[in-house]
Amino acid sequence: MPYTQTNFAVDYANITDTINRLWFAVDVGDWVTVTALFAEEVVFDYTAVIGGEVQTLKGDARITFFQGFGKNLDKFHHAISALSQRAQNLLFVPNTIVIDLPQPPEDKSQPAEIAARFNSNIAYVQESAKNGSVMNAGGFYEFKLTYTPDTPSSLWNIIFFKAQTSWFKGNSKLLLDSKNA
Repeated sequence: MPYTQTNFAVDYANITDTINRLWFAVDVGDWVTVTALFAEEVVFDYTAVIGGEVQTLKGDARITFFQGFGKNLDKFHHAISALSQRAQNLLFVPNTIVIDLPQPPEDKSQPAEIAARFNSNIAYVQESAKNGSVMNAGGFYEFKLTYTPDTPSSLWNIIFFKAQTSWFKGNSKLLLDSKNA
């Protein structure tokens, strides 16, 4: 089936929605949605943030790993500077999510996998922390997503997740050891 401009626009909107939906679900603790947005196997690369090794995780281990960052925090918030906005029934996508989705020639088929990158700001809060109750950080993420037309919850699922931190301000122990921060 040819890959048209309409297919491109729909894929672009769905990929953007997947990324925005992930962070909103994480921030409100909606782990069912987070699970639905990840592929069955995900490669997590947090080595630039916390050291260690790149991890390939499946099933519940994907969510357990992700939940670990906020388990002792009172609040946390991820802000991406790219949110779709609806105005007068038109879809506007002011976007800082850079998606490697090629413009479609009519003789090509839909890509099976794409890469996306975006900036993010993060706030962690633990009111009882003895070294300061807030940590803010800025950086960027790199994702790879795979096209999954048979998955009802998301047409694009995350298969690779890499975090890069550019700066920290406040109590950086909240990220790694919030229980003893």
